[in-house]
Amino acid sequence: MDEPSNERETSGGPGRTRRPRGTSDSAQVQSISRPIDQGLLEASNDAIYILAGTQFLYANQRFADLFGWSLTELLTDGLDYRQLIHPDSQPLVEARGRRAKENQPLPSRYEFRAVRRDGSPFDVEVSVSYIQYNDRPAVLGILQDVTARKAYEKTLLRKNHELSVLNAVAEAITQVRDLSAILEGVVERLLELLSVDAAGIALTDDSGERLTSIHFRGVSETFTREARQRQEGLGVVRLALTTREPQIIYDLATDPRLATAMGAREGFTSAVALPLSSHERTFGVVVVYTKERREFAAEDIDLFTAVARQIAVAVENARLYKKAREGIARLQALSEIARAIGSTLDVEGVFRIVGDRLQTLVPYRRVALFILRRDGQHFSVRTIDRPAPGESAVVRLHEPLKVVAGAPFSRALETRETLELEPHQMPQGHPATMETRGRSAVVPIVADHAAMGVFVLTAIESMGFRERDLDLLRDLAAHMAISLKNARVFQDLERAYRELKDAKDKLVRSEKLQGLGEMAAGVAHDFNNVLSAILGRAQMLKVMLQNEEMLKSVRVIEKAALDGAGTVRRIQEFAKEKSDSELVALQINPLVRDAVEMTTHRVNEMGIGVDVQVELGDAGTIMGNPTELREVLTNLIHNAIDAMPHGGRLAIRTGRTNDSRHAWFEVEDTGIGMDEETLKKVFDPFFTTKGTRGTGLGMSVSYGIVQRHRGEFVIQSKRGTGSRVRVLVPMADESGFGAPANLTPVPSQVISEATAGAPCCRILVVDDDDAVRDVLVDMLRAGGHEVTAAENGEAGVKCLEPDRFDLVFTDLGMPGIDGWEVAEAVKRLCPGTTVGLITGWGASLDERRLGERGIDLIVSKPFRFQQVLATVAEAVRTKKERA
Repeated sequence: MDEPSNERETSGGPGRTRRPRGTSDSAQVQSISRPIDQGLLEASNDAIYILAGTQFLYANQRFADLFGWSLTELLTDGLDYRQLIHPDSQPLVEARGRRAKENQPLPSRYEFRAVRRDGSPFDVEVSVSYIQYNDRPAVLGILQDVTARKAYEKTLLRKNHELSVLNAVAEAITQVRDLSAILEGVVERLLELLSVDAAGIALTDDSGERLTSIHFRGVSETFTREARQRQEGLGVVRLALTTREPQIIYDLATDPRLATAMGAREGFTSAVALPLSSHERTFGVVVVYTKERREFAAEDIDLFTAVARQIAVAVENARLYKKAREGIARLQALSEIARAIGSTLDVEGVFRIVGDRLQTLVPYRRVALFILRRDGQHFSVRTIDRPAPGESAVVRLHEPLKVVAGAPFSRALETRETLELEPHQMPQGHPATMETRGRSAVVPIVADHAAMGVFVLTAIESMGFRERDLDLLRDLAAHMAISLKNARVFQDLERAYRELKDAKDKLVRSEKLQGLGEMAAGVAHDFNNVLSAILGRAQMLKVMLQNEEMLKSVRVIEKAALDGAGTVRRIQEFAKEKSDSELVALQINPLVRDAVEMTTHRVNEMGIGVDVQVELGDAGTIMGNPTELREVLTNLIHNAIDAMPHGGRLAIRTGRTNDSRHAWFEVEDTGIGMDEETLKKVFDPFFTTKGTRGTGLGMSVSYGIVQRHRGEFVIQSKRGTGSRVRVLVPMADESGFGAPANLTPVPSQVISEATAGAPCCRILVVDDDDAVRDVLVDMLRAGGHEVTAAENGEAGVKCLEPDRFDLVFTDLGMPGIDGWEVAEAVKRLCPGTTVGLITGWGASLDERRLGERGIDLIVSKPFRFQQVLATVAEAVRTKKERA
């Protein structure tokens, strides 16, 4: 509301006033005619007035309504315009009036504070123009109420200030990633931007009880030190933590909610403490102090709350970042462990990697691995003590730890739960669990629901375990379970592979021996036919000849035939599947004594220094054939003696296995030993290292005997260091075999020649080999028997009639009708007739099958004269006894 200038325009014509310099174009002096212009002014929405001097010449109704005066009071009563100006703006308006009179430049638009009739202030903006009104210099003002706009601008300014505060805090937060540095920076900014005297931030641990990070600015060192040492002294901080709500303290010294007031002792009067929360979890407090009593407005609290919220987000992000880094380190450690598991089956190697990686993840003093052994009675123990910086972890092996029912380790395996133990709860008396002054975490190691052991980590003294530490240990235990499982699977596979290889070698050896045995049996059969004719004729000649020179030649023929028969009989052992006679319960130790007595004379004959040691243990009772087992022992002792041409030590031992399922005897020497190639061929028939002194049948025959006893050989030998051969035979109560055979073969040795008085028998001889058939017929006739010969099985069956023959001898292998069919026909047509089988297959025949097919006795080729006659006499005697 400027006062008008009284100066006239000298060259502008009548009705014009000169406007002050610096006014805008809109403020140029104009002449307004009252009848026309007043109507326009009344229709305006703005408050319009015309002022001359201190009096209003014109005012529209909008102006009167705005100030609360009537038009009469404004225009007629001569109201001074200065009554409408607030005292705060009086100097501004007066200054403009002076400058207008002095023709100084003035802006045409300005703001001032006005006052209504009721005394209420409000803000206005006015635009003035200098005019001539009714030939008088005047000021035309257009005025607007800008109270609302000013309030908005004020709010906007405050918001800008708040944003600047928040931006400054955000800048302090984002400049660094270290949480402590973040908090220090934020506290510094709070002091600058919130107009307070001191500020601080305190954070809690995971439990929310203990303050772990305290940062203050604007306080003394004593205050900070006591705050960190005596946390209960932070009354306002503890109050905000407990209530989890903002706390406004107007007077720290007198507020009853504070048990202690360190802030009051520091000289502070008022304070605001805001909890820091995220995801319904309170983890700290931000607090500000003022020395003067301060009535904190709602806008102040809102700003503090926004700052606290931003700090909470920053702290949570920093914690998440730290947790993420720990998670990455944890995943890296687990990844390395997983790679180690995938690349090695070395449990110690994997455990060493665990010890190395744990150093940066968990503050441990010792980590231990207790692996449950297969027997379930003991733990295998390995430990790693925390290495010094820069050093690698060292795995130490300890003596086994006994599994004790109800003990912590056993309880962890049973419950499959992680246990936290105090030092006194750990197993005592073992190096791996001694000197543990910190808490220990016991984590069960389980793979496929099977307990493998426990993973034990002992913390540094006075420190415990966080939940994420326990989660890490559980993950490590899961990886160790995989490692242990893989190692055990590999061991099982390796053992199964060895067993399979041994079984394969045995099967190949057995198949080889069986094939050779079958071939040998066929050859032996043919040889026996030839030897039968030779031996039979030679023995008959012994009876008929009287010339001593001729008898001497016949005896040479007979001995050669008998030696040939012995060789053929040994060859037939290859095809033998069971013993000639029934297995009986016997003791191994007496067999050993017998074998030693039978073989020690050989040492004396060789004239070498052999130290014979006999160590007889508790070998128990087995089911076996004493003759055959004695032959095996004798053969092993002879081989051992032959392997020590320059003397040495010979040890013969007996005993039983730990599970008492097998008895064993072994022969050990300090001789030349065997290489790998020799070991592979030791059971091959005709393989020998003795040159012309050996036949290569001893170990092959021994192998067949042991196989028939359901036993096995275990040979350990190395070139130049000797050999040890152990034979395992099932114990008597575990063998499940050894039942007597139904048929007892006729002995092959010469029976007493006393056959005088034997009754004459009617005998049918069936054989397709003319030489064998003829010699047997001649032998029987020479013994006084009535003999009928048939050249094959069909001819023999045709000869069968009831009560015609007392005894039928039939060959086994014949074309057409073989010996089995002849025997069946005899038993069907002549049930009471005895059937004898003439065979060159010898011991390879199944005795049970012989009895089932009607065979009563066996005459093995080559047969001897007295044996044949004795067999007939025995058959007649047996038949009479049965009758």
